[in-house]
Amino acid sequence: MKLLNIPIIIIVLTLLFGVILGYMLQISWIGLTILLGISFTFVGILHFSYQKYLPQKVLHYFYFLPFLVIGIFITKIHQEQQHQVAIKYNEQDYYHLKVKDQLKSNNYTHNYIAEARSASGSNEVFDILLSNFHDGEKAILKIGDQIYIKSAISKITKPKIPHQFDYGEHLHKKHVYGQIIFEENEIIIKESVKNLNTISADIRDQIETKLQENGFEPSEINFINAIVLGQKKELSKDVYNSFVDAGVIHILAVSGLHVGLILLILNFIFKPLRRNKFSNILVTFSIIAMLWFYAFLVGFSPSINRAVLMFSFLSLATIFKRKTHTLNLLALSAILLIVINPCVIYSIGFQLSYAAVFSIVTLHPVVYQKLKSKNKAFNYFTNIFCVTLTAQIGVLPISLYYFHQFPALFLVSNLVILPVLIFILGGLILTIICSLWFRLSDLWVETIEWIIQQLLRFIRFISSKDSLVFDQVYFSKTMLLLAIAALLFAVFAYYQKRVGLLFLSLLCIILMELSYLKDYLHLQNENHFYVFHESKNSMFAQQKGHRILFYGNNLKPYRYKNMLIEEQLNQIVIDSSIKNIFAIDDKKILVIDSSSVYLPAKALEIDFLVLKNSPKVNLERVISDIQPSYIIADGSNYFSYVNRWKATARNKKVPFHYTYEKGTFVIDY
Repeated sequence: MKLLNIPIIIIVLTLLFGVILGYMLQISWIGLTILLGISFTFVGILHFSYQKYLPQKVLHYFYFLPFLVIGIFITKIHQEQQHQVAIKYNEQDYYHLKVKDQLKSNNYTHNYIAEARSASGSNEVFDILLSNFHDGEKAILKIGDQIYIKSAISKITKPKIPHQFDYGEHLHKKHVYGQIIFEENEIIIKESVKNLNTISADIRDQIETKLQENGFEPSEINFINAIVLGQKKELSKDVYNSFVDAGVIHILAVSGLHVGLILLILNFIFKPLRRNKFSNILVTFSIIAMLWFYAFLVGFSPSINRAVLMFSFLSLATIFKRKTHTLNLLALSAILLIVINPCVIYSIGFQLSYAAVFSIVTLHPVVYQKLKSKNKAFNYFTNIFCVTLTAQIGVLPISLYYFHQFPALFLVSNLVILPVLIFILGGLILTIICSLWFRLSDLWVETIEWIIQQLLRFIRFISSKDSLVFDQVYFSKTMLLLAIAALLFAVFAYYQKRVGLLFLSLLCIILMELSYLKDYLHLQNENHFYVFHESKNSMFAQQKGHRILFYGNNLKPYRYKNMLIEEQLNQIVIDSSIKNIFAIDDKKILVIDSSSVYLPAKALEIDFLVLKNSPKVNLERVISDIQPSYIIADGSNYFSYVNRWKATARNKKVPFHYTYEKGTFVIDY
């Protein structure tokens, strides 16, 4: 790879590992300072005292050791800036809140990230998750709103089902440590504060209002907000899932594709002004400014930041006639983003964006060179094919790990959509700009709506081919790391013409297959009994190897999807009834329901007592009669009953597990 700056690539990887270690390890400032001093001293000694005795290549790798410590150092600084304070959970207090971001709503709540400050005199500031219940009405808060509330901060609940997405851990990495749930009549809303986030949100709201005034339907407005402005909060779940199943979800993730298309449009518009060196520089800086304004409008997401940074570096390199490899720009943009915000490495958008660009930059020239012809029209579609294929190769391991599915028709959908996307995106941007200044004609509005409807109809047609969407694919973290390593070794083996690296790539693939086989055989011997948490309902299950038997009615498959994948459960049986006694190996489980019937016989030797449907029993007598080693209450019980049982169990010194608080209770056997 000519012009490739290998040290920059290694610095990125070293910083990356340093940031990960920074989040994993809790190192004091004194310890970190000593570690930083030792690393620089060690490298200095090697350089000045042992330079003659060590191979130059080995010595060069030691030079990157301080960057590992710098990565930890950056993480520590960022954590301190986020004011990780000792939050007083479950204690009533007055709080002054500022809404920083609006998250996607669910069926029950509107959700926000808010900056919180106790009104009782403390100056400590920290971020919390702010939620309010709704019955389908629009969100009552917007970015920048200041509110006052008397409430208690609670911990963000852990997943109730094994292997469910841990939203609390996800927010913790973003330094959000608690949650307030409120009703509308419990808050006092004050005037909004103005900053970059609120200004961009106000502009987006104004765009939405103007589109409504021009007669666009809500569904079309939500689509325009998603594809142009990256705001997918109001996009329906069905539309979003159809994009995922069709393999074109990147169209909704505003990133390099959008920035590249906008750059093509801007270059076309400003081309007549590029007459001399001065005008060329002026036009270039104007375009860069417009791209950053677009990033500001979108909300400075990791993927858009990466794209605009890269295009800015590339434009500046072109002006000053500095030749450089695209990977250098990719690495430089990664360094800047990590230094500014280390926790960005945990963003799925960040990971997918960099994986896709790396794969395109390294693999596209190879594949395209093999397939191109002398026909320009053929080469145009060949180029799209190669970009789509190589991008998919790069993001495939990450997509399988997070989403566990692979759309086989992604090439077809991209070959149809990408050639016309520049015209669609250009038309939508023009629509937004014109709608801000004057009323659009009915013909224009109807034409744009028709184009959107045809695009969505095609995507739904592709996504409806269920047999060509391979979902519920098991892909562990070990397999992810080995797949990434295999891709990296293969790329560098090709460019550096080293057979040893190719063997390492093949070895990673073999190890990946062995890892899958090891997990499969291990899970084959796993046996568990589950008491799940279901609101106002009961659901139990018994797992034997790759087979699971659910007990209970009203099973919601989507809640257990991740569990079925991670445990590789391919035989699913449902029994709508729940027995009063379960015998699993040498353990016995007694279930007492609303009938309050149980057998007070010590001969049963009950190990676990499960209470469901709020039985009216004297728990003290039950404990004396059967002497269980554990008591479990599921989500079908009244809170008042559970609190009373909890106190009784504490007095009797019997462990108590409430599934609402602690999630699923798992019995291994």
